Amino acid sequence: MLLLVHWPVLLLLYGPVFQMTGQLVDSFLDCFTRHIQILDATVAVKQDFADIVQSQDNLRLIQLPSWAGLGAVQ
Repeated sequence: MLLLVHWPVLLLLYGPVFQMTGQLVDSFLDCFTRHIQILDATVAVKQDFADIVQSQDNLRLIQLPSWAGLGAVQ
């Protein structure tokens, strides 16, 4: 299956090998919507989080390139 995403527009392209029923598509879209909301919320507060950590002398923000979250605090 080829999935092209440009939020808020979602385009699904699939070949005959990947037959998806309406119920499967609905389940996928529900799951995708829940996860994209979490990602959007994370991105929205990432800079605020970094600023708060930076303002504390005893904390240091560690970037985790393979992690979509806010990072780690040491």
